[in-house]
Amino acid sequence: MRALVVAAFLVPGSALAGGYELAPQSAAVAGAAHAGAAISNDPAAAWFNPAATADGEGFRAAVGIILGGSTVRATGDGWEGATANPLSTPPYLYLSYSHAWWAIGATVNLNYAGGVRWPDDWEHRFEILESRPTFARVTAYFAFRVGPVAISAGPHFDAGSLRIRKATDHVAEEGSAEIALRGAGIGIDASAMVRFSPYAQLGLTYRSRTAIPLEGEADFEVPEPFGPRFPDQTATSHVTLPDRIALGFALRPKLPKSGAAPLRILTEVSLTLWNVNAETAIDFADEATTDTVIPNDWQPTMAIRGGVEARAHRYVTVRGGLYADGLWGAPSPAETLSPSSPDSTRLGITAGGTIHATDWLAIDLFYEHLELLPRTSAGDALPVSYRGSANLGGLSVSLTVPTSRPAADGPNEG
Repeated sequence: MRALVVAAFLVPGSALAGGYELAPQSAAVAGAAHAGAAISNDPAAAWFNPAATADGEGFRAAVGIILGGSTVRATGDGWEGATANPLSTPPYLYLSYSHAWWAIGATVNLNYAGGVRWPDDWEHRFEILESRPTFARVTAYFAFRVGPVAISAGPHFDAGSLRIRKATDHVAEEGSAEIALRGAGIGIDASAMVRFSPYAQLGLTYRSRTAIPLEGEADFEVPEPFGPRFPDQTATSHVTLPDRIALGFALRPKLPKSGAAPLRILTEVSLTLWNVNAETAIDFADEATTDTVIPNDWQPTMAIRGGVEARAHRYVTVRGGLYADGLWGAPSPAETLSPSSPDSTRLGITAGGTIHATDWLAIDLFYEHLELLPRTSAGDALPVSYRGSANLGGLSVSLTVPTSRPAADGPNEG
């Protein structure tokens, strides 16, 4: 029975909630639907396309916070439940310095985070109560420019945790089980920016997968008679954060007589290789506890994003955008869809703007609403239909200290 309860606890081991990459990583870029692969002349380029910072324009910095709240609703045969997800507040910091043809930079943010928290008394508390993957990323890079082409490369370091919690059924009483695993790993990033003219440029970015060994504790709170059969113990596992490739284009329309319009158009197509999450394997220290291997069979996903930015006033820039994430479906197939990974195709709309307090100092704001399209599990998965929505916002302060050389005109000048 002990092995069965432990195995039941881990059945939602696909608990890395589907598509838990956080797209909002800059209040400035988020207003244009997170289409950042081709941005430049913004401190957030250190994250979205580091090659763009090799422009000789001096020191840039941005610090900000994203606020997000989401709700997922699950409907089964004669019951309905909704998550009680807490407000999330991931921060970020971007730094870069460019001189002449080269640049260096560093970023710190919460790149992968998500999960769900169901009420303690919900219908399927014995399946899952909480699933929460949280991984922060630190990057450093060097970039250089040769003519119209700029290239960057550097390492990234990921560290974080995976927590899963559920209720356990002991006939007359209930208990709880929680697993908390932590780990770190490294990968590499590379990007390129090609400037075709003062009005158009193309960006390409690649972030490699990160293999992260995990180690932590499995804790059981059970009625006293069951205590000897469910001891607390250590456990190990692993997670692989996916490769991501993004291609973006920035265009600043050219007017017949006055040159570039006070407008830019940003587009991006990205591919995230979630197929690295083929299974979840848990190894328990106690030999009496059966190790568990759970198939996830996740698949790659594609997102398309488009946004517009316009200089409405000398001191004000406004933005808006639309996106679709998971064009051919969410990472988890219907056969492994569970209350711990209730993801689906996401449709979102964004709006934002910048207040240019001075030539060097700016304040960025954005708002986003997204919908998780309805989806139903299949096969041997728990028969449930899911739908959901989220509202996000953010604020950042950015600083630009240019060199004495005037900045070159480009498609990202406001």
